Amino acid sequence: MINVINGLIGPLDPVKMRERLPGGHFQLWPPFRYTTAAMTDRMQLIADYQQQAEQLVGLTSVCSDEQAVRRPAAERWSILEIIGHLADAELLAAVRIRRLLTQDRPKFYGYRQNEWATRLGYQEQALDEVVARFTLLRRSNAPSGVDDRLCTE
Repeated sequence: MINVINGLIGPLDPVKMRERLPGGHFQLWPPFRYTTAAMTDRMQLIADYQQQAEQLVGLTSVCSDEQAVRRPAAERWSILEIIGHLADAELLAAVRIRRLLTQDRPKFYGYRQNEWATRLGYQEQALDEVVARFTLLRRSNAPSGVDDRLCTE
């Protein structure tokens, strides 16, 4: 997700563009200027972002329940856990995108992904429901016309 955000707002220099806030959080404040080349790259990133929900539906449509919950190693996540993580990351992206669109110098907070996976029971969820949640959130986060609001000079 951060790569998409970086693409939308320009490259981030962690020294010049990050301001440490109380409690150890970072606030991004990117002074950027759009160029025609950067606009084209951003437009492609937005198009890719919009298509990823349908791509995930296609990829998981051939995945059995056994395949979805199988972990490649004890410490690695299953397909289901990864998609659960993507859905929750998309939920947080919804808040971040709305803050970008409505606030000056918005604050972004992280989360403990492994703790979320365990406590929210990613491994016990139904694959089709998790994919549906991700898809709904992604479509909500990437409506047509988002490029008009984010990519103007």
